[in-house]
Amino acid sequence: MSTNYELFTPLSETHVIDDPRYSTESNSGFLLVIPLYGAVPLGSTDPSDIVPGKRFCFLGKTYNQCYIELNTVLSRLDATVRRQDYNTLLANPSARLFDIWDNKGDLTAIPPFLLVDAASYPTFEGWDKVQFKRWSTLCGVIDDARPSLPFNVYSRFIEPAADQISLFFTPSSQSPSVFTVDVLKKVFQAAFSDSNLPKYTYDVIDLQTAVQRGLVMTGAHYLQFYFTFMTPADYTKLWATLQNRPELMRPWPSDSMARTIQTKIGDPPRGGEMTVAKMSHFKATAAIGQRSSYPDQQAVMTASATDLAKVMWGPANVSSGSPADAEWLHRNAFHFGGMDDSVNLASSQTRENLVFGTGESNTHMIRAENTISSLLRADASVAQDSTRTGTLVTTNLFKGTIFRQDLNSPGFRRSEQIPSWADTEKYMWLSFGLKYQWIMPGSALGLDFNASEVFDPFSRYIPLRVEARLDDALMDYIHQSTLSATASSAQSASLSSARVQRAVSELNSQAIPLSASYQEPMILWNAAKRHLPYIDVDNSHINNPTIAEPPSDEEGPGADEVVHVIGARPLLSHVTEGERVKAVRVVELNLAAKRRLGKVYGPSSPARPRIPRSLVEPILADPGLTSQPPDGGFVVVGDIALFGFQSLSAKFEKWEGPAPSDIVVLPDNPVSVERATLTEDFHLSSVISALEGTAFDSITFRNISVYHQNYKFDTTKAIGWHFDADLVVDESCGALYDVLSQVLGVDEPDLAVHVFLGADGGWDRPPSLHSFTLEGIFAGLALKPFDGVVLSKIGVRLFGIRTLKYDPSPQSTLEYGFSVFGTMNLDVPGSTVPLSLEYEMQEFGGAIFLGASIDTWKNPLGASGLVLSGISFSTSFAVSSPWKSLTFGVSADLMYEDISTTFQGSYTPRGSFELNASIRHVTVKTIDTLFRRVSHGDLSLPDLDVTIGAASLSISSGNGLSISLDSVTIGDYTSLDAGLTITPHNVVIRGDLTTDAVQFGDIELKRAFLQVTFEAKGNGKTTDLILGGEVAFSTLLFDAAVHLYRSPDGSKKSLEWTVLAALTATDEAWQLSKVVPEIEGTPFDLALTQVVFVAASKDDPSLGNMITSGFSFHQGVQVCAVLGEIEALNSLMRGPVSGLTLSAGWSKAKGFDLDVYLPAPTRLNLGNGVTSTPFTLSIATKPTVCLILSAGLNIPVPYSPAPLLFTLSLGTNLLGADATGQLSGWWVNPFGISPNVKVGPNLALSISIIFAQFVSTGTPSGFMVQGGLMIGETAAQLALSVNEDPMKELLYAEVQSLNITDVVKLASDIIDVTIPAPPRDFLDFQEVKLYICPAGLSIGTTFYPQGFSFRADVILFGKRADIECAVDAANLRISLTGGVDNFTLGPLVVRGTTGPRAVIECELGPTDQHLLVDGVISLFGAESTVHIAVDILPAPKFQWFTQLKFTDLLLFRLQATLVGAVSFSDLSDADFLFDALFEQHILQYIHDHIMGQFEQARQTVRDGIDAAQAKVDEAEAAWKAGVDKALADLDDAKKSWDAKNESVTAESNKVIDAYNKEIGRLQDAITSAQKDYDAAMTNAQNAVSAAQRDRAQALQSAQHDLDNAKRDVSDAIDAAQRDVDYAKKDFDAAFGSANAAIESARRDVQSLQNQINDLYSTIHDYERAPWYEFWKKAAIAGLYVAVGALEASKAIADGVLQAAEAVLKSVDFVAKETAFKAAQAALDAARETGKTAIDVAKTAVDVADKTSQAALDAANETLEITKQGVEWGVLQGAKEALQAYKVANDAAFRAATQALVDLVKCAEYLAYQAAKIALDAARAATVTLDAARAALDLAQRVGEEALEIGQWVADHALEAFDIRVVHLSGSLRGMVGAGGSMAKPFTARIEGVVVGQPFTLDGEFDLRKTADFITFIFENLWDKIKAEVV
Repeated sequence: MSTNYELFTPLSETHVIDDPRYSTESNSGFLLVIPLYGAVPLGSTDPSDIVPGKRFCFLGKTYNQCYIELNTVLSRLDATVRRQDYNTLLANPSARLFDIWDNKGDLTAIPPFLLVDAASYPTFEGWDKVQFKRWSTLCGVIDDARPSLPFNVYSRFIEPAADQISLFFTPSSQSPSVFTVDVLKKVFQAAFSDSNLPKYTYDVIDLQTAVQRGLVMTGAHYLQFYFTFMTPADYTKLWATLQNRPELMRPWPSDSMARTIQTKIGDPPRGGEMTVAKMSHFKATAAIGQRSSYPDQQAVMTASATDLAKVMWGPANVSSGSPADAEWLHRNAFHFGGMDDSVNLASSQTRENLVFGTGESNTHMIRAENTISSLLRADASVAQDSTRTGTLVTTNLFKGTIFRQDLNSPGFRRSEQIPSWADTEKYMWLSFGLKYQWIMPGSALGLDFNASEVFDPFSRYIPLRVEARLDDALMDYIHQSTLSATASSAQSASLSSARVQRAVSELNSQAIPLSASYQEPMILWNAAKRHLPYIDVDNSHINNPTIAEPPSDEEGPGADEVVHVIGARPLLSHVTEGERVKAVRVVELNLAAKRRLGKVYGPSSPARPRIPRSLVEPILADPGLTSQPPDGGFVVVGDIALFGFQSLSAKFEKWEGPAPSDIVVLPDNPVSVERATLTEDFHLSSVISALEGTAFDSITFRNISVYHQNYKFDTTKAIGWHFDADLVVDESCGALYDVLSQVLGVDEPDLAVHVFLGADGGWDRPPSLHSFTLEGIFAGLALKPFDGVVLSKIGVRLFGIRTLKYDPSPQSTLEYGFSVFGTMNLDVPGSTVPLSLEYEMQEFGGAIFLGASIDTWKNPLGASGLVLSGISFSTSFAVSSPWKSLTFGVSADLMYEDISTTFQGSYTPRGSFELNASIRHVTVKTIDTLFRRVSHGDLSLPDLDVTIGAASLSISSGNGLSISLDSVTIGDYTSLDAGLTITPHNVVIRGDLTTDAVQFGDIELKRAFLQVTFEAKGNGKTTDLILGGEVAFSTLLFDAAVHLYRSPDGSKKSLEWTVLAALTATDEAWQLSKVVPEIEGTPFDLALTQVVFVAASKDDPSLGNMITSGFSFHQGVQVCAVLGEIEALNSLMRGPVSGLTLSAGWSKAKGFDLDVYLPAPTRLNLGNGVTSTPFTLSIATKPTVCLILSAGLNIPVPYSPAPLLFTLSLGTNLLGADATGQLSGWWVNPFGISPNVKVGPNLALSISIIFAQFVSTGTPSGFMVQGGLMIGETAAQLALSVNEDPMKELLYAEVQSLNITDVVKLASDIIDVTIPAPPRDFLDFQEVKLYICPAGLSIGTTFYPQGFSFRADVILFGKRADIECAVDAANLRISLTGGVDNFTLGPLVVRGTTGPRAVIECELGPTDQHLLVDGVISLFGAESTVHIAVDILPAPKFQWFTQLKFTDLLLFRLQATLVGAVSFSDLSDADFLFDALFEQHILQYIHDHIMGQFEQARQTVRDGIDAAQAKVDEAEAAWKAGVDKALADLDDAKKSWDAKNESVTAESNKVIDAYNKEIGRLQDAITSAQKDYDAAMTNAQNAVSAAQRDRAQALQSAQHDLDNAKRDVSDAIDAAQRDVDYAKKDFDAAFGSANAAIESARRDVQSLQNQINDLYSTIHDYERAPWYEFWKKAAIAGLYVAVGALEASKAIADGVLQAAEAVLKSVDFVAKETAFKAAQAALDAARETGKTAIDVAKTAVDVADKTSQAALDAANETLEITKQGVEWGVLQGAKEALQAYKVANDAAFRAATQALVDLVKCAEYLAYQAAKIALDAARAATVTLDAARAALDLAQRVGEEALEIGQWVADHALEAFDIRVVHLSGSLRGMVGAGGSMAKPFTARIEGVVVGQPFTLDGEFDLRKTADFITFIFENLWDKIKAEVV
């Protein structure tokens, strides 16, 4: 997956590939060297923390400074991958084939010109031709791309506009230089093409021209590669005008001002004038991004440089911009990685490394620092080694003259004398001149780079930004040239010579022309044979050329002993104090004969005059005169003017012949192997003019040899020019002689020295050297200046250091310097062999500065396991009194993984020592790394934060390695100055807390300390963080540990803690009253063992590595122990219960809470399916001592996946126990009624147990559950009836009052549908009895419907009613039924129909709600049933209905509608509107009677009045007789029905009662059998529980024994391990890893011997070489010198080895080793003994496991048998008997029940009903009689008219008239009189048709006068017909 990075950092790695741009040329030999970069992960600031396995390439500005992965580039050089790219781009032109990153590390777009558009090429081949070219070009870009080297701060340099100045650049010297005018032009032309550089007008000229033109030098490259000039006018304009710096220097402070400033700074820096440190690219890389991690300069110096500048120069003259006018200047730049030889960033930010100066001066120094950084980087890149070093020496000048830039002085410079008051002791922060000297001999770039420059810290001069860019360009030029040569070398060693010579300097290619190369041997041969006086060949003028002849006295190999080993015994003896220091010879060298081996001789001949060259040419022209040189080659001997100096006539030898067989000679580069020797005294300044005026004028060299080879003829030398000589060691050497003679006691007269002059040169010109280093070793000499120090090798380096001088014009020149170097053996404590270091001595002002270093130091000063790197020892002393009371300053790096620190301190040989280091921002990871470094393992790290401050590491005499931490914080606990101890198996941090007492809850820990034990992974322990101290508890005082840890769920920010202490020994027992005094004298003063004190911040706390026998701990303070048996518990559990443990919790507020734990989870079975959860026990001490049992109680309920869980608290007494409990929270969806219904929030439980009953039955004597149910806003208290069958359980509640709103709300919850609330006064419920039943249930004679129901009294219309209410979930409504007391409807009273109360029915649903009341009212003098209908939804309406008699047989429906708003509380004042419509059968009845009246009138007139009257009277008599008969029939029918009813009811009830009685008996039998079965199951289950407890107790006891064994073994092993650690520490402090050190010493000796053998092999090869191979013969003496040096080192190493081996037999060694081995043996024994003890305890655990498991299995088997045993059979038999009885008698029961039902169908009942109807019919005939009388009266009045009208009606019977509507209306209060009588008749409206015309008739209707109403209609119709007919 693609990712971003923090940054890219250069690596000291490259990758060499064949240049793909020349891939078509076979064997082109062109290579590309790709510099590589690493990626630093996001968030990291460590440049060395690179992503593993990935390497990147920089693409330069051509590709926007981007980076690409190396593998991406390499893979694209493969055609297969490119073909995949082509196919991918064809499919998706926008596909991202690879990743590209910008220079900030962020992914960026692929540059579009990098990829070719695949769609434009139909074939891969065509596309690939272009694409491969682009990849090839990219490779070249990568090779050319050089990012700006680190640490360039370009913005600080000045950059005037291009049109403001003109620049001139020159080589730095008139003498031959690498950077000639032509090279500078070439490089600068390329550099100025960069768009980022201003396009200055510039020119590159030679130095002499610049001086002649009067130009002013404005800048110099630090390594003197070039100078920058301006015209005086531009120079003045630049500073005075453009830069506003008319003064180019700040004034120095006065003495008084310096004293004032000193007081502000405080103590002066303690350093000396000189600092010396080795620099490397590795150190510089390590410093990247680290600046912010260290104090800034102001903090270090305790003062702001700007503030001091204001004191010094005045506030008006100082600004605080960026950069500031004044800054603290680093003598050794921070980015150089520290002032030591190794990385020590902290040393950069010290007072000793800082001086006061201007911001401008700091910028000037940055240019030099950049140059050094670039040089180191380039060197590391070429050498593939980032640790290669150069030495930076800074000198703070306090004496002499300083040249300062001044615009007002001639040449813009003036000198100024450093004031005499300047004092190095007081004012080291002040610098008048800071000398920067850089020494880097043997650079991989082919040149020595030694340079020096003096900076003026008070200068205001700033280099040009373009100069900084050009500096980079020149270094890149050297870098790339060298890389090209190196790459060629990698391809072919034979090509290397030409490549290197050509690549290092393209400036002076001096190859012999091809046309003459093959002629040279013949010319030289013939010139010598013809005794020509001279010959010019290849710019060499050879005088008196001759052919060399073999020497007559050639010595064969081994003629004399050349190297004689004297031995190192004098170096091993004691040095007498006060004696003169004297170097001793360990190896004697006899080189006189060997020096002669390299000389070749020609025949002697007198000097001959020079002959013009024209005389030589005929030699070539005339073949007859020439002779052919021998095929095997020859040596030409002659004289030459060395380096073109006629005064230096040197013997010259030149080989002309074939090369060795392993060397391939290139056609354009013939062999050149030459040597010139000079025997007379020689001064280097005579050939190198830059050395004139230096010490080299007087230093004398003899036996000069200059050797040149362009192929590796001499394999011990590089290709190029070599200078060898004997340095004459005498007073002419000046300070060097003083050092050698007085400090080192060297009396040698001379020293063979060597310097490589480079690959380029010539015999006719002086060497062209940038700088140089001459080096030689006093082979065989060694020195023991005092006991404990041996200089086993002594060498000298003479430096030519490039610097700038004015004479009076600027000139690059060389200055002299020297150092003494070698190998120093330093005796150090803790090691049987000395430390072997490379040392170097430098002299300054009569003082010697000695520095020594070594790469690695194992077990330093006895610090076992520690490995330091980059170790340096330094000291100084006066030349006049050397080696007196010498103490070394020591610096050493501890660099391992994420740890990087430096030890610094002092060491006195054979005396005291102390090294200190600090690690800032220490983390647990740091500690893990330290442990891994020392013990080679990993730690188990804690999971909580341990905040650690800085660590101070110290290695001191007497104490060894000690580590202190300035602060350790764990949560809220801090220890200052804690110690850290590392052992092979753990790391321990321990320190006192900042407060003596720490509070943990109610516990106070005194004398508190913090201890963190980081255990090694795999040692069986976990890392533990504890606090330790002393605890006072009760009457006890004991030591305790506090384990700290993080909350497992991370919910708390603060740490959790556990305080733990073991109070009893393994076999010790206490009484409980010792801990809890209140228990004393009670049955509960039990025995305690394994007593442990614990205080914890949470339940189940973590215990770390503390072993506690498996107790369960909770939050707070407690004492835990194993507890004896409790009699009360044994009684309760119906058997003994052992294996109890006690947890005695305690708090200041409450005292003790005594909890008792059973060995296994134990439950109580209380019958009816009610069981407890595993219960807990406690012993109460107040008000009386008793046992308390606490548990959850499970009560199964239907429609619930889990039973109800009550909390149970049971307290014992002498006879039994009482328990209470409650269900916390809510019982949701009781009995499945609805998820929205909840019972609670607290259900109460009450249980009583009599032990005697409980032991025998297993059931309690009392059991009750009560709880609450919210009905709307009203709370009801429920009781639960528990049954073995949960479906038969019942919830019952009583509520004093309840309103309809509450009921509706509850019902809405039940049905999960909102029912709108009726009016608040609609119904009020009182004395409510609620029931919730999972299924229909009958208890006694009462049936409880499924679901929710209740019975209650209701206040309806102000009257009491009793109702039953049920929530009908299926139909989503509330149903209520019941009866109501008599209530009023206005003046009416509603009564019951068949009983004393009217019947109520009410349904309330979401969309319809109504109330129905059925009763009886007295209305209009008659009893009428009334049906009252009250609608609430969908629309409010109040109506009632009744039946009124039109006749005794015809009834009509009267509807009454309430007038106004309804009041449900009182209807006494209500009024109702009456409304009735006669139905069709009544209308027909009226029609028929009116028709009869028309007929009666007609017949009356027709038959006569008397006849008609007689018929009426006859009819009336018949009516009376019919009524009497109907009454008699009704009485007979009733008697028959009553008899039938009584007979059937008595017989059926007899059958039913007998059936129910037997069913009850059989059900009781089942209940009894169920109880017996339950008791048997309970007993079996109790037996299983007892077996489980016994098993747990057995395992617990065995585990206790195992824990005790582990604790004892752990303690014993820990004690033995401590003894081993102490013994090892004591041994290591004295002898370290003695055997390993001795073995290492043996390897060193063998290594030296191998090197000696290799040298002897070369020597013997060279000695056997032919005489004419002078290059080999000349090398032999030098090889013997090297052998002598190695033999000396080996002799000393042999002595060291022998001394070390002798130590192994010393008394002290044997004693300490014996003590260590004894301690180790004791540890092994403790481990073995402990293993045995633990194995025995484990075996006991296994036995307890198997034995108890067998008992448990038996109990479980019994339980399984009981499940289907005897009791089970009895229970099933009882159930079967019940079922059989039901089968046999159900038919008779159903028949009896059906007989009661069928009574209403019998003949007697039907006859009785028919008689009642007949009576009503008879009575109804009276209306007909009354109507007939009315018709008779009419006929009498109208006479004959009645006949005509009657006849017309008879004739038109169907259409004469039609009564269509009879509508009655009225009002209750308007019509009803006293007692319900009719005070006013109905208003009647009759509508119909008569004689074809509609009519409307208004009248009145009196229920008592039906016939009158009919007659009223008849008469009105009569009139209407009469009007039409008559």
